[in-house]
Amino acid sequence: MCECWRIKPTARPTFDHILAFMMAIERTITEVTQEDRPTFCISECKPRDEKFVNPISLSAEAAGRRYVKSFRTDAYLRVSSELDWIAHMALGPADIADQWYIEDHHNGWIRLKCLYPPSTNDDHIPPPERFLRVKSDGSVELTDTPTVIDKWKPVKDEDGSWSLQSAHSTWLSARQDGSLVAVSQSDGETTRFRLECCPESIVPKSPAAEFAGERSLKFHHGMFLRAHRPDGEWTVDLAWCCRTGEHWYVEEHAGQVTLRSRFCRDRYLSAAPDGSLDVVSEQGAAELWTPVKHGDGTWSLQSAHGGWLSSRKEELVGTVDECGSWAHFSLESFTGPIVLSSVTAEASGRRLLKSIHDTFLRGGDGRGPWIVDMGPTGTTEDEKWIIEDHCGHVALRTAEWVAHGLADKNDPLRPGRYLRAYVNSSVYFSDSRKEQELWRPYKNEDGTWSLLSIYHTWLSARFDGNVCTMTTRSKRECFWFEWW
Repeated sequence: MCECWRIKPTARPTFDHILAFMMAIERTITEVTQEDRPTFCISECKPRDEKFVNPISLSAEAAGRRYVKSFRTDAYLRVSSELDWIAHMALGPADIADQWYIEDHHNGWIRLKCLYPPSTNDDHIPPPERFLRVKSDGSVELTDTPTVIDKWKPVKDEDGSWSLQSAHSTWLSARQDGSLVAVSQSDGETTRFRLECCPESIVPKSPAAEFAGERSLKFHHGMFLRAHRPDGEWTVDLAWCCRTGEHWYVEEHAGQVTLRSRFCRDRYLSAAPDGSLDVVSEQGAAELWTPVKHGDGTWSLQSAHGGWLSSRKEELVGTVDECGSWAHFSLESFTGPIVLSSVTAEASGRRLLKSIHDTFLRGGDGRGPWIVDMGPTGTTEDEKWIIEDHCGHVALRTAEWVAHGLADKNDPLRPGRYLRAYVNSSVYFSDSRKEQELWRPYKNEDGTWSLLSIYHTWLSARFDGNVCTMTTRSKRECFWFEWW
């Protein structure tokens, strides 16, 4: 400040002092050049021209509808219900059960709320909200009664990944086996996650809504749940092929489902208290099933009696008390009419099966009513076959009925017998067509055909005229399909 501006605090200001002070101010302003004036104004006003940025807290940045994805394994944090609701890591693709809503609780804290299962509009009762939390022993679980210690502090790393610290000062960690634990120190590998935005257009479905539709149920051994009427009575069993009898219309009913057979039309899958199954014409409590989806994508169905739809062995199906691996099945969809396989359609029809030995597959009374061997001519009735197309498989039926006696042989109402493979490599006839009578045709490059049984063995014609099945395919397992 200029000395002329100073006023001694002990002196009483006079008119001359005030006049000198005002003149000093005027002289100082006049001395500021026109070039200096913009510089002065800019330097003073510049901070006011800059946009004020309010930094977003990490909890606000992490909040929203998210996928929580492991930085190391790309597995998703998923919720599933087996015996109880659990949280674990599962590989993609992303599922509805992988969606979380991260709540911003301010002051740097968040909560992770799972969005699965969603509420249904059928009963208007929302499911309990479940939150991810860490217990004092380091285990991770879901709770529907969160407390103040069930919060997480998000920490963002330089590469954009996130780490989640619990209120116990432990870090959420995803193990290689998919389990979740809390560790005392962040290792930079298992404790790092990506927070990816979920598409808002995806509306989570309840298990029943996800299960509903046109479905086929395939068990762990590869067989499908089937309803059919082989001997005039409705039967529920298993089948290797997926045809009309293995198709079900699944309908949702307030969190439960009913399975209506496509083959039996207006008949529903029903469970009895003793574990047996049937298809009935009226829908009641016994026809309601509760679907449960597992973490690996498989499903289970619990009956109204508490039993689980299960198949421990091939061709045996019913309900059991425990939901083991034999009660898990995969869900497959079908839409519209079945389109027959072009290969099986090409192989089907009225055929003679000629081997490389110039002999023909036959079934006749020459060496016994059940014997299948090779004939020499290709002109006799017992060497003629009708190959039926069964959606990816074929069945070989004799054109002439092979019977024990003349009474059966002359019965025009009886169909031909079917070629059947056995597990011991033998080949005989069967009166009816079941799964053992189905073969998968393969067309070779030279125009011949090979037939694979359900035991993964090949139909083989020996030089001595015998017929069997072999585990490997050679020229003896190749046939020409000729018309008759």
